[in-house]
Amino acid sequence: MEEDSIIEGQPISAGAVLTTQLAMLHTDEKTFKNHTEFRPERFLENNNLEKRLIPFGIGKRSCLGESLARAELYLITGNMILDFDFESVGAAPRIQTPTPFALMKRPPSYDIRFIPRSK
Repeated sequence: MEEDSIIEGQPISAGAVLTTQLAMLHTDEKTFKNHTEFRPERFLENNNLEKRLIPFGIGKRSCLGESLARAELYLITGNMILDFDFESVGAAPRIQTPTPFALMKRPPSYDIRFIPRSK
């Protein structure tokens, strides 16, 4: 803090270092119902949860491993495309886009089958 402040009735002195307790944010029952259950689909069911998740921290003290994690996701995805063919299980949903090629943040859900490619 550059100057003395009051946040929710609490005086904060100039020069104080404030940090975020991410564990408190990520275990808030009002936001993350049954937070101890592994349910990744909760982020597909509620668009607002993504805005409340801060897995790598923020600011100067954010996780140094974030770029490594993102690079690993890139490598995993690339290797999956290299090693597997993908096909729809049942009918694939019809997707209307304004252009022939588009990226979607949340495409419709449907099942796919991973078929190992022969080496």
